Amino acid sequence: MEDKDALYTALKAFYDAEVERQEKLKEKYPDDVPNTVCNHAFIRGYSLENSFGPKEGDYNYFCQIGFETLYIWTYQKNVNSALVSETQLSVKELPYWKTAANLIWLSLSFAKCFECATMDDLPDYKWMYYFDPCKSTIDNTTFYNLSSIEQKFMSTGIHLKPTEIASLASVIELLIRDDQAYTALSLVFSAFCTHSCCLICEMSKHPWHDHLAEEPSIWQQAQMLPSLETAVVQSCRAVEAIIGEPPNQKKPGKVFAHKQHWKDTIGIDPDDIFEKANMSYLDFYYKLFFELRNPSAHSYGNIHYDLARKRAVESQCFAAIIVQKYIDKHTVDNETAIDSLKFNRELLDKVSETMSTCMTKE
Repeated sequence: MEDKDALYTALKAFYDAEVERQEKLKEKYPDDVPNTVCNHAFIRGYSLENSFGPKEGDYNYFCQIGFETLYIWTYQKNVNSALVSETQLSVKELPYWKTAANLIWLSLSFAKCFECATMDDLPDYKWMYYFDPCKSTIDNTTFYNLSSIEQKFMSTGIHLKPTEIASLASVIELLIRDDQAYTALSLVFSAFCTHSCCLICEMSKHPWHDHLAEEPSIWQQAQMLPSLETAVVQSCRAVEAIIGEPPNQKKPGKVFAHKQHWKDTIGIDPDDIFEKANMSYLDFYYKLFFELRNPSAHSYGNIHYDLARKRAVESQCFAAIIVQKYIDKHTVDNETAIDSLKFNRELLDKVSETMSTCMTKE
């Protein structure tokens, strides 16, 4: 009996000590990030080449995007530099936070016509406790959400020049101030992630194309349908975010006002021909909204077996055109946006446009 009591006492002491240790760790490393001791994040997913001549340990101011100040941290010798976000704690009070990492990602996807759009490797914030650019290294930093495996591959991601990010300034600036643009572009990106197709080839007038989307084989059709339906729905939602729901065709006054809204908002005459579908833009929007979107969004358990891949591609091309026209009409010029986002022009001027390197300066 005495042995059992001794064992119980020992186990309780061990448990109490462990609880105390965990409480102290939580007090030192609070998990409600970002917070006062953890408001710096290593943005994993972007890898910046070093042709601007940084030395190991350099921490250069880069730009201001929304509630974040971005720096370029050359955290290791002869390894590409990283983006670090110094985030204002007020982001926790926002209804939603448009992160700088995502704004860059969406803008880059738009600039590349959604080539290779994917949800698999989205940039992520790896939060750093007690980060001090004068003292911190990648090895002595305590991360909130970084596995030991991830830490060995911190430099992985899209290889970019700092000037490439600056070239996206006009779109980034629009997405910050315009929720319609942000929502619409996010939805088009989602559509292309769900169902990939080459926008450049599909929209080209050249008689020869690299890879136009072909209809699936009969053994692939059923498994592809959910992707096609999602692409149609997300494309329609993107257009709706910009120009609203199409009006009742039996009410000429509302149709006339809607057409004017097209011209004012995106600079397109809705009676012009949408060549991909060989019908007017407005007629295709009615078709997209009622004939394609509704059956895709409301299946009621039925298989939308009559949905051709061609229709999904038409929907994606249509949405891409609408969003592009909206962005073109509402962005400021890129030089103005660079100033607005307070890019470090001195650093940008040092970037070589003729070569890339991971080598750091001695």
